[in-house]
Amino acid sequence: MISIRLRYFFVLALITLTVSCSSNRRATNETPKVEAQTESDSPKLNVVNLYIENSASIYGYTSTNSAYINVVNDLAQFSNIINDTESKFNYFLISGTLNNLEEYFLGSNPSVLTKTLKPEGLRRSTSGNSDINGMFNHVLKSIDPESISILISDGVYDIGEESNPLSALETQGIGTRTTFIKNLKDQDTETVVIKLASQFDGYYYHGAKKASENINHERPYYIWLFGKKELIDTFFSDDRIKGLKGYQNHTVFNRLNGSDIKYDAFSFGNENVRKERDAKTYEISRDREKVVFAIAADLESIRKGSSYLLNPQNYTATLGYSVKKVEEVNSYLNTDGKMERALRNLSSWAPTHLILVESEKPITGQVEITLNSKLPPWITESTSDNDYPLNGNTYQTFGLGTLMNGINEAYIETSGAKDIFNFKITIQQ
Repeated sequence: MISIRLRYFFVLALITLTVSCSSNRRATNETPKVEAQTESDSPKLNVVNLYIENSASIYGYTSTNSAYINVVNDLAQFSNIINDTESKFNYFLISGTLNNLEEYFLGSNPSVLTKTLKPEGLRRSTSGNSDINGMFNHVLKSIDPESISILISDGVYDIGEESNPLSALETQGIGTRTTFIKNLKDQDTETVVIKLASQFDGYYYHGAKKASENINHERPYYIWLFGKKELIDTFFSDDRIKGLKGYQNHTVFNRLNGSDIKYDAFSFGNENVRKERDAKTYEISRDREKVVFAIAADLESIRKGSSYLLNPQNYTATLGYSVKKVEEVNSYLNTDGKMERALRNLSSWAPTHLILVESEKPITGQVEITLNSKLPPWITESTSDNDYPLNGNTYQTFGLGTLMNGINEAYIETSGAKDIFNFKITIQQ
């Protein structure tokens, strides 16, 4: 009897060991499949096309060893791309009118580009004309899913001799909007606009009048980055952009789709409400008293800049509520452990921001909290509606607000949405 039991125990142990080893082999065999999927999902960048406006209005940026030249050379040998990919760089000059726009291929050698960055190097037969909408149209058409295209320009609308410059600007803005809508329909392109400043020594050509004046002071210019969101966000992080010499500001345009942004009711920062089991529901504690409820959200994917996300004026709320405050989660000094406990309750994800919503009295129902798509204030501050005479202006660009509004409207139009996100929280009695 003991012998039979021993044999039974031995067979059982052997079966258990075999199943365990088989299970381990399956686990081992499955691991490479997960890794392979991760590699295939990583963004692939094959080509970077760098377009430099070479109209006569750019000469002044290149007459000295300026910040402009430093930035162009930086982009032409962008370490984030060169170190991490085998991408090919193509360098172009671009100028002319919409019907006579020319690109001049300089090759892929950065030393050739560097030698071109002087007035005599930029000069071509089309340098007497500048058409920003024509350049947008041309550069946007150069994009494919595995490329990034870059345009460097002074961003000035050239409307020439017009009796009503503001009306002419409006027409140009409509052209910008149409250009972007036409190209955005074909593919989901993210646009990053960077404002920089550089010393300018040469002739400034006015946008509002066919005239020029010789200046020697700082002037703004702009870089536009175009490409798939995954590619742009991987290789052009906010910190890397801010490291460009002469950097002043930047903003990002992309399709408005807030459905993938995580958010939940949060058990921290609330007044007169209790968080229910449902992740997006609060229950009022006391009648006729002020209500404050918190929303934890992961806003990391929204590249509007910290000042934009933290400004309550960029948010709207329904049902008589308003956004009181928006703060980064890591800005809270956790001295009593309440924040830590609230974060642990989220378990599977980590919020970046806390949105506090308030009302002077309890109001039940579904509250919608929206982040609106607006142009950041720096664009208005950087805009001039008349650049003749220039009067030593070192910060503003003729027609910039019209140009940027055209881009923003195009993204709203092609997104089918007006808001960056729309959160819904239920308040019940």
